[in-house]
Amino acid sequence: MPWVADTLFIFTAIALLLVTSVVGGGRWLRQGLVLAGAALAVDALMHQRGLFIAMAGGLLALVNLLALLRSGSWSRTLDDEADGFHRRHLSRLTKAEARLLIDQGTFIEARAGEELTREGEPVESLHFLARGVAAVLIDNAIVGRVGPGDLIGEACLLPDARASATVRLADDHCRLWFIPRDRLTAFLAAQPRIAAELNAATSSALRDKLERANRERAEA
Repeated sequence: MPWVADTLFIFTAIALLLVTSVVGGGRWLRQGLVLAGAALAVDALMHQRGLFIAMAGGLLALVNLLALLRSGSWSRTLDDEADGFHRRHLSRLTKAEARLLIDQGTFIEARAGEELTREGEPVESLHFLARGVAAVLIDNAIVGRVGPGDLIGEACLLPDARASATVRLADDHCRLWFIPRDRLTAFLAAQPRIAAELNAATSSALRDKLERANRERAEA
């Protein structure tokens, strides 16, 4: 019966919106809107409800699909370096959320002697060391080292913070990810969930470094 098919399409569209709204906002709601819009467009075309309704449904689906693709929230994989960052510091985020953050920065090759932070000066970028080793110096004396998987420049998340040490690359084959402080701050202001996880990750990284430095001083 025609009214059965009509009711089924309408019920499906409403159910998709309700379920995705309850399960979670953000990307889940957008996925529900894509499916609901597509269902509305198909229903309008099949039952001749008018071109306007079909176009409205199609536009609803298209806008939300483009938003998903632009944000990376549909289905995006991580390469090995980005996956290492995700597993080490952002494990409570989805891969799509981690990808969204990582895409704000840049992976680069770097050589020995380059300084990532300088003692007493403002911290301008957050770094993730994917490959290589860096020396940590206070008063030009080496007090420790950081290696693959470590974050550098966590203080850039704090207002008016200055580097407590100089971090200088000690390897000619380093590879690292970095994001300028201004760009990171603007991004995190619009992404509270990612901001909370990154703040937790940087706090944990600072604690690990302090414990490592204490152990090294005790062994010296």
